[in-house]
Amino acid sequence: GEGGDGAGSSDGVVSRWLTPLDDEAATATPNTADNDDGPLPVATVAEAEACQFHCWYPKFGPKYAGKAEWLTLPQTFVDYLQQDGITVPDDSRAFGRPNSASSSSSSSEAAGGDGWRKSFEAAAAEAAGRGAGEANDDDASSTSSEADDGAAGEVEDDPLKSQFGGLLTQIDERIEELGGAIAPRLNWSCPKDSVWINPFSSLQCRNAEEVVLMLKASDRVLHDVTQGFQSCSDYNPQGEGGPYVLVLRKWYDFDRRRELRCFVVDGRLAGVCQRYLGEDASDFVGREAEILEQIRDFFEGVVRGKLGEGGALASYAFDVHLSRSGKLTIVDVNHCEAHRLLFEEGGFGQEVELKLGKEVGPGGDGGMSYPAEKSVYGFPRDFIK
Repeated sequence: GEGGDGAGSSDGVVSRWLTPLDDEAATATPNTADNDDGPLPVATVAEAEACQFHCWYPKFGPKYAGKAEWLTLPQTFVDYLQQDGITVPDDSRAFGRPNSASSSSSSSEAAGGDGWRKSFEAAAAEAAGRGAGEANDDDASSTSSEADDGAAGEVEDDPLKSQFGGLLTQIDERIEELGGAIAPRLNWSCPKDSVWINPFSSLQCRNAEEVVLMLKASDRVLHDVTQGFQSCSDYNPQGEGGPYVLVLRKWYDFDRRRELRCFVVDGRLAGVCQRYLGEDASDFVGREAEILEQIRDFFEGVVRGKLGEGGALASYAFDVHLSRSGKLTIVDVNHCEAHRLLFEEGGFGQEVELKLGKEVGPGGDGGMSYPAEKSVYGFPRDFIK
C-alpha cells in the first residue's frame, strides 16, 4: 500500500527535516544546529499548515494524487481520540468480527475469524490482569474495569455509536464512494504505528469502526492533535489548533520499493532518494538518470509554485510513487523539517542526485542496510510479555 500514509502502505535518524507526520517529531526539539548546509531549517506555522493534506491535495487532485475525501472532525471526537483506553464492543465491525451482520465472510477469514478475535481478547485480558494494581491501570480492558466495579457481565452501550453515530455513517458512505477500501490519516499523519491491530498488517480499512480503532491506537495521530505545531519556529502555545480533518484515501496497493522522496530547497529540486530505506531498491539501479529526468519534468510541470499561499512555500519535500508503467503519483507533502533520509549526512550538492539505500545487484552485492519498518511499529510489548 501507499508508503506511510493514506493511499496504501500517509515514513530513522532525526533531523530538522522532520514533519509532524514523522514519529521522531514527537520527541525532537527544534534547533538550528549547523550541518554541512549551514543551519538546519525550522518550519513556521504557515509552512506546517500548507503541508496539511486538505491544503495541498486540491492543488493536484485525483489526477496526480489519487482519489481522496475528508471530513472535518468535531471537537468532541478529537477529545475522544485523546482519551486513554480502547474499547471494542462484541458487535463491532472492526476487522470482520464475527458478530457483525455487515462483515463479509471473506474479511472474517482474512482476519483469522473467531480465532483471531479470541487470541486478541485473550492477550488483552492477560495484559489487563497483569496491570491490575500497577500505575498503568489505564491499559486494562473495559471488561476488566467493569469487573472491578462489580458490574461483570453488564456491558454499557457503545459510546462510539451513541456519541458519534452520525460521523460513523458519513465515514461509511465515503468509504463506499471510494470503492470500499481506504487508508485513513489526519491532517499530517497516518496511523501506521497501529497496523499491528489490523489483521491485514496494513492501513487498509473497509468500514468506519476499523478506521476509528486504528486512529485510537495511534500515537502518530495523537501527535497530530496535541503537538502538530510545537516544533514550529513561531509556535504560540496560546494559539488554537485545528481544524482537524479525517482523510480517507482510496486504497491503492502501492509498492513501497518504488516510493521516492524529493527535496525542494528555495524553489529548486535539490535531491531525490528512496523513501523506505529498508526496502530493496534494485529496480531503480542503473536507471538513476532516467528517473531523475522524469522527476524533474514532473516537478517543473506539476509541483513547482503550487504549494503554500500563492505558491510561497519554497522549501519542502514531496513523496511520489513511480509505477512500473512510469506513472508518478504524489503520496505526501512535507515541510522543510521533513526527514532528509539519505541526505542526512553530506547534504545536497550543486547537481540533483538520486540516492538509493538498499541495493541488491546481480551478484548479490548489498548496499546499506536499514531496519524494516515493522521492527519499529510492532505488536505492543504489553501484549507479549
